[in-house]
Amino acid sequence: MKNSSYVFSIRRSYLHLLKDQLGDVPIPNFWDANLKLVNNLGRNEKISLIGFYVKDKAFNENIQKEVGNIYAFTALAKYENLFGKNVFNFSAGINLNNTSANYDNEQVSFPTYNIEMLENNLGLKSEYKYYLSDNNNLEFTAGGTYVFSDADINAHSYVTPTSYILPELDESSIIKTYKLSASINSNNYLFNEKIVVNAGGRADYFEYIDQGLTISPRFGISYKIFPNTSLNASAGMFYQAPSQIILAINENNKNLNNIRVNQYIIGVEHFLNSELLFNIEAYVKQYSDYPVSISDPYSVFINYGTLFGTSYLTEAISAGSGVFRGLDISLIKKTGSYGLFGSLAISLSSSDFHTAIPVTFPLNFDYGKQMTLVAGYQFYNDWTVGIKLKAAGGKPYTPFNESESKKFGLGLYDMNKFYSERLPSYQNVDLRIDKKIYFNSVTFSAYLEIQNLLNRENVYDYSWSYRLNLQEVNYNWEILPIIGMNVKF
Repeated sequence: MKNSSYVFSIRRSYLHLLKDQLGDVPIPNFWDANLKLVNNLGRNEKISLIGFYVKDKAFNENIQKEVGNIYAFTALAKYENLFGKNVFNFSAGINLNNTSANYDNEQVSFPTYNIEMLENNLGLKSEYKYYLSDNNNLEFTAGGTYVFSDADINAHSYVTPTSYILPELDESSIIKTYKLSASINSNNYLFNEKIVVNAGGRADYFEYIDQGLTISPRFGISYKIFPNTSLNASAGMFYQAPSQIILAINENNKNLNNIRVNQYIIGVEHFLNSELLFNIEAYVKQYSDYPVSISDPYSVFINYGTLFGTSYLTEAISAGSGVFRGLDISLIKKTGSYGLFGSLAISLSSSDFHTAIPVTFPLNFDYGKQMTLVAGYQFYNDWTVGIKLKAAGGKPYTPFNESESKKFGLGLYDMNKFYSERLPSYQNVDLRIDKKIYFNSVTFSAYLEIQNLLNRENVYDYSWSYRLNLQEVNYNWEILPIIGMNVKF
């Protein structure tokens, strides 16, 4: 089709070839496919279709058993129309997600659980950008989502590493509900665009939970100190509803509040030349109303939300709060079609979090110091070579109380040192080579990526081996080659 373009990609994992590296960790085995179609209906109209499918099965080599399945499908249709400067978008999408996870374990320190959950979302959204003048415009959005979930969740009672006992769980739930949202934002360019001011707000309504309505104001300003230097500042309030799995666990979890974040940012942006951008930015994020397990007050979901059995398999209360602050410095080298490109990013951060107990601790993802350097060259013959170097401080962690752990045969934390120690620092080098090949209107893009090129042993975390009754060290990937290809019509 003359006025259409297509992009299609398909990937498959081969992580089962790395089972010696992964040890007892469940090994994902996934396929995913992506499709994007853009059709220009006219000079000012176009329609886009986007599709995504993933199939993932996790297998545990240690127990020779499949422990998880995920089937997900997403489709989105979007219509866009330009009315002079004004822009109107309308989109409709559907998301189907079927997840199952199970683990059989005789150890009381890790749960035997089974989770079967179907989550479907059907959403509509419209956007309109209207220019009052060349220097002022308004942006409006409105949308709604119908949510249907069906969950069956079972878990045995077990002892957590923090020495709390979580009760047995046997829950089946069907949730049918809806979400509504609307927003307005004003962009104003003043004094020949020397000052840019944007202000607005967003309203969200989630019918299922008691605190259904939230209002989120936002404000930002940019002042051009010099032609190539700007001072930027922004502040805003953001809300996030509890996830469906948390709501499905216990009927009382509908009493949870929406998670709230107050965010403040100030920074300076400076163009050294047309291709080199320097940016420095300081930020503060204040968290409140984060869910915390009523059975284990140390289990705040912001730290453990991705771990089965240690976080959301209980009733929760909105008792978690804290602050995450940091400073980001970046230098970006842009390029045109060919030549050198790269970026340098340095991040400094610190965090303090607490629940209903009088203990303050850092967040699990607070590395303290991070540095990422990306450099590459795009050649005239459509070859691109790039390298990425990353260094970071170690994540916070809680050491095991080895004497108590060995005595009871399960991993128990030293609670006098809760999140007080850090893993060894992290260093990694990745290499990537890309090649584009053109056949008439079809473009093939192939790449070879080698992760952890220097084959460094970076510690991921420490765990307790119930077979050996001692602490084990788990590492990130060893050297890992990845091959991929995309096709664009």
